[in-house]
Amino acid sequence: MADIVDLLQIKIEKAKGELPEETLNAISAVDWKAVILEMRTSKGYNFEQLGDLELETELLLCGLLSPADYLKELEKRMRISKVEANELVNDMNRMVFMKIKEELIKNSERKKIFAQSAHRENSQLNTTKDKISAPTPAITPTWEVGINKKDADVLQSAGIEMVKPSVVNIEENVIADAVPEAREEILKKVERPETIHPMLQQKILGSVQTPTVKTEYTFQNISKNSDGLEKPETQTETKKSGYDVDPYRLPPE
Repeated sequence: MADIVDLLQIKIEKAKGELPEETLNAISAVDWKAVILEMRTSKGYNFEQLGDLELETELLLCGLLSPADYLKELEKRMRISKVEANELVNDMNRMVFMKIKEELIKNSERKKIFAQSAHRENSQLNTTKDKISAPTPAITPTWEVGINKKDADVLQSAGIEMVKPSVVNIEENVIADAVPEAREEILKKVERPETIHPMLQQKILGSVQTPTVKTEYTFQNISKNSDGLEKPETQTETKKSGYDVDPYRLPPE
């Protein structure tokens, strides 16, 4: 008999190892052995009957005994009537199996909530990574803004080819091509340019005046010739007509 119990116990331990973790946690959350011990007082079972009830219940919980055979085994091993066996099964359902089922549902809900929370955190993390690693949108050069492809094709058919200007950053090329020693000097010159001599700066920034000849016009220089001589006054004799002469004042001939 002891060998049979030992073999059953080995099978029970092996079956427990194959149960899901949620099921094991739910079974451990309910003190079903204490419920069976209390039946000694409530139902008057002896220790042998309580041992058989505990063994058959553990076989059922591990999946080694089907629910349909549970009632038959209790009736047979505990040597009780079918009515008493049905009443015992109902009590076990109410005080043990239903509570284990509730714990199993709670564990499943906790696992589901935890999985949803982890999925949400991973989604937020992936979204953040996508934003960080998102490529910078290409900027259309200014020379391409005013001319679309259709206009470019028309110009090309007329023999006019649009040439893309190459933008070169002279400062970056100079610094990149320079040797390590000269690179530091170039950077210093860019950050702190040399001061220009004050006289040279005045010549560069001062306004350039072209020498001009200023001519002043007065009454005197207007009346002079280009040689500097005054123009002679031209006297024009007014020829007196016969009507202007007073016949009474004519000199005697």
